[in-house]
Amino acid sequence: MKPYTAHHIGYTVPDLEQAVRFFTDALGAEVAYRTGPFNDPDGDWMIRQLGVHPRSELRIAQLRLGGGLQLELFEYDAPDQRRALPRNSDWGGQHLALLAEDVDAEAARLAAYPGVRVLGGVDTVGEGPIKGTRWVYLTTPFGMYLELIAPVVPLTQGAEP
Repeated sequence: MKPYTAHHIGYTVPDLEQAVRFFTDALGAEVAYRTGPFNDPDGDWMIRQLGVHPRSELRIAQLRLGGGLQLELFEYDAPDQRRALPRNSDWGGQHLALLAEDVDAEAARLAAYPGVRVLGGVDTVGEGPIKGTRWVYLTTPFGMYLELIAPVVPLTQGAEP
């Protein structure tokens, strides 16, 4: 079976304007479109189509990152909404890894952006299939985990176990 090709990645954020501003100002993303709000005050479309509370309201921004990656940002207002992002160790925990030619320089630049927190420091993988890869995790002003990574082995080549 031929693997699927990813079209976009979607993240729910607490404040759509703040998230769009961060991705465009700090990471160079371009806004492809914005849409919404969407809701169905008297029906069940939201729960049927999206699996969320029927009285939810949704706003969307689609962004373009480098390499053709599309990032779809959602902001929901829902009566039953949990307002805490999962940690990496939680089920549903996630991070978005972005290629960086100079991880150290980019980590320093992003650390100066208001609300960004660099976790630990830039590290280098010491052994295994991605030995030599440089990486660091950080959190955005709205709590989303990002990783800056400079892999030694391009993903198109694969890595030997």
